[in-house]
Amino acid sequence: MFKRNANGLVDGLEYKYDDQGLIDWRAMLDDKWLYPNPSSVERGICKRNTPVSELQDKDLCIMLGGLKELAQWRGFANVFYTVVNANLDYVAMSCQIDWIPNFETSDNKNVAFSSVADAHIGNTKSFAKNFLAAIAENRAFSRAVRSFLRINIVSDIELGEVKGQETYTEESQSCIEVDKTETLKKLMEQKNVSFEQVKDKLIKAKFKNADKITCVEEISPVWQVEIIKKLKAKK
Repeated sequence: MFKRNANGLVDGLEYKYDDQGLIDWRAMLDDKWLYPNPSSVERGICKRNTPVSELQDKDLCIMLGGLKELAQWRGFANVFYTVVNANLDYVAMSCQIDWIPNFETSDNKNVAFSSVADAHIGNTKSFAKNFLAAIAENRAFSRAVRSFLRINIVSDIELGEVKGQETYTEESQSCIEVDKTETLKKLMEQKNVSFEQVKDKLIKAKFKNADKITCVEEISPVWQVEIIKKLKAKK
């Protein structure tokens, strides 16, 4: 469990700060939660496998899991959702997060911050069109976290259809929480592929810290998706 000190910071967590002495949440975001923005790939600005360290924030996407991790580190007391509008092909939702106080806030009180997002047939893709309420909910949460923590990277849950882009399919979307780890494990068993074989492939592909991973759970979601696709294609 997290233990926080008098400044509202998690004990044992290494924080990074900007020039103003505020927490730099963007700098604390692990690269495993980032990947090249499909729109930037389509426009030829970068490639699908371009290292995220070489890209500007405007050419990146952040996964929902990364925002959830940062939100837990920052600390919040409550999350409230309000349906603004809803029908069969359009849903608008607001998300208010009550952030707990830390050294950056005043009067030692919670700070309420909210954002609004929508989802409709025109700004969702593939199977997401069948889960408009869930998409709007996650989009509102993502925007509330990104805006409050000053992260100028679009979240993948906010992406709509990208013409000609087939890189990120249903399996690579984190909008509907699917346990990719269990999917990967089952596929490895069905295809008779060992963890050591997968690890060896990751090392050869220069996956970050591949030599240090000890189980499937430690493989980032983006790479899990890639492995799942390759295993499905394996005869």
